[in-house]
Amino acid sequence: MAASGQHFVDRHQTALISRVRDTEHILGKLKEMGFISKEKNDAVAALKSPQDQMEGILQCLTSASTRGKDALYEILKGMMSMRPLILDCQELKGGRKMLDKMLSS
Repeated sequence: MAASGQHFVDRHQTALISRVRDTEHILGKLKEMGFISKEKNDAVAALKSPQDQMEGILQCLTSASTRGKDALYEILKGMMSMRPLILDCQELKGGRKMLDKMLSS
């Protein structure tokens, strides 16, 4: 969880929905870890676009507590294809901190 109190998954929800494509892998991992039931997995997998599927994943995790969001974050970090997204989001966070520092001086 971030110092601001907002979890990475919550803070970058829009970027996750628009940029994550390998939702099948994520669903499989979350199901394996017990965060998504087979029924929810099948329902989300049946959605047409990766964006819709990612929205479905995020909706499932809103009731899974911080642990579910932590699991998603760890899955994303472990995916080679998601490293640019993670880095972009971390740079954005760093840029915000810098701006906040400048404005508070």
